[in-house]
Amino acid sequence: MRSLIETSKIALVTLFLYSCGGSGPTPSPLTSAPIVFIEASPSVQLLNQTVSLTWQSTNAASCAASGDWEGNRGLSGTAEVQIGRVGDNSFVLTCAGSGGSVSSSTSVDGFRQINGVTVDGYIRGAEVFIDVNGNLQADDNEETVLSDNDGKFTLKYAAGQLISIGGFDLASGNLLDSLLLINTLDGYSDFVAVTPVTTLASFLEDPNDINQILGIDPSINVATIDPVAAFDNGEMYADLYQKGAQLTVLALAAQSLAKTDDTFQETSSDYFELIATVVVSATDTPSAPLDLASTGFITKVLEEVVEQKNIEVSEVALAAINDGLVSLLPLVGAEVVSDAATAVFTFATDTLLADVEQIVSGDNADALVGRYQNDVLEYLANDQNISSSQIDGLVARINAISSDDTGSSDDTGSSDDTGSSDDTGSSYIDDIAPVFTSGAIFSAIENQTSIGSVTATDSDSSSITFSVSGAELAITSDGVLSFVSAPDYETKSRYTATVTATDGTNPSTQSITVNVTDVDDINFSPVFLSASVCSKSNENILIICDLEGADGNGDDLIYSISGADAGNFVVQSNSMLSFKVNPDFESPQDSDTNNVYEFSINISDGENITSQAIKMKLTNVEENQLGEGLFGTSVTE
Repeated sequence: MRSLIETSKIALVTLFLYSCGGSGPTPSPLTSAPIVFIEASPSVQLLNQTVSLTWQSTNAASCAASGDWEGNRGLSGTAEVQIGRVGDNSFVLTCAGSGGSVSSSTSVDGFRQINGVTVDGYIRGAEVFIDVNGNLQADDNEETVLSDNDGKFTLKYAAGQLISIGGFDLASGNLLDSLLLINTLDGYSDFVAVTPVTTLASFLEDPNDINQILGIDPSINVATIDPVAAFDNGEMYADLYQKGAQLTVLALAAQSLAKTDDTFQETSSDYFELIATVVVSATDTPSAPLDLASTGFITKVLEEVVEQKNIEVSEVALAAINDGLVSLLPLVGAEVVSDAATAVFTFATDTLLADVEQIVSGDNADALVGRYQNDVLEYLANDQNISSSQIDGLVARINAISSDDTGSSDDTGSSDDTGSSDDTGSSYIDDIAPVFTSGAIFSAIENQTSIGSVTATDSDSSSITFSVSGAELAITSDGVLSFVSAPDYETKSRYTATVTATDGTNPSTQSITVNVTDVDDINFSPVFLSASVCSKSNENILIICDLEGADGNGDDLIYSISGADAGNFVVQSNSMLSFKVNPDFESPQDSDTNNVYEFSINISDGENITSQAIKMKLTNVEENQLGEGLFGTSVTE
């Protein structure tokens, strides 16, 4: 029989060999749950444009996409995904492994842009925004842009009223600081125009009544037609432009009538609303479209201003202002490009307004009253340094148009005549070219080919096809515009071309610009690769585990510890987590003395921080046990 001493020696040697990796069994590794992260760039994107999704996973055998993308995915990778709807687009990635399955998600806010133009003639430097709360002011949460030198702008779409405030009239150079224009948006449209006509319409009970009230051709959508660009496309478009210009002058003149001193701060919106009141009352029983330049209508507007704003003005002064407007308004907006037309509009939006204020005030106003009562057109010519013959020529051209019977019901080209028994020998003539309704400026992100759509209307044709110049851009016959090859911002950031729209007979062209947007490099947040093994440690061993972090950009990582029991630990320079003092199960140092240490480990790349909560359980080890632990040397008590 072996002695007790011999038996003890054998057991001690066996234990020693086992602890040194001898013939004892190998412990099973811990099974870890997958770690998954996914990021999108950019996080806000235009509808139908793409975003870059980048993801990584560890402890996973397979990954699958769901939400607003789908299909099996690699354990890590990058994908270009199109934004398919306005609002939240959610991209979920679920990865599975022997430790279970984990999902991570990211979202992108999809939005639409509207391109537009602010017009009285074109207005540059106007403050343009979509008013979502109806206060006619640009609030902090409402994106604001300035119109460019052609009156054009691009805005993130929202439901509300499109507002244009101030700016400079492009033709005259006059500052229109109090001119406020409105387009009450009826849903989304690629291109919109904010004009005096849309402003008047916004104050009607039904904005769609504006065409009938003003005698605008019913085929024209006043909210989406640029009246300056369309002016030469037919009489009905010229009429639309002129009515807008007349409304501008009438509203600003009404505002000047109400000015009392230099502290006056109202915008023109009050006076468009007041004009709308007169329009409604004048058209309760309409026998014909309203003539904005008629003596009767102008008189009613001025009388309404005096009554509503409690203005004290003499009858003689009010009559002089009335006479001046009756003489000027038929000339306002009659032409877009001519010295005489520019002189008329410059006078009407500058000298006239100052004169109205002075006439109302009564300060040395007698001479001004005489000018407006006698020959205001001669006064205009002298003020604008233009010959009277040029003004007379403009008047003659207007009179010739007024007396021309073209477009009347007796005209063979009218809708009432086409196909009649007196007209069977005539043939339909398509003489109106398409009118572009989309803007001339596009934006697209680099590294993809999508740009947007070009649109146009044609009042006498339902078939319009598109083409584009050059070899860098492509366009379908339906107007879908794209790059021939994906652009690189660092190589070229701006593309220009000419788009042609044709109805098969009459072509129209538009110069376009495509600005390429730079896509910033993604800064990945760091991840822990093995933090799950930090959940358990034996007593009397300093080193607990290797935190082992990783960063998708390869940035240097900084580790830290926080939480209730953080003071017991330190992260060494090699990313090892260790106790500051050898832990003793019989003398717990955690905050609630139950040998479960609760803390968070944090990892930072200098910009992004990732944290993971840890509950580390300290395990009791039999006293006087010798041997080496997994990460360090045990200490005999």
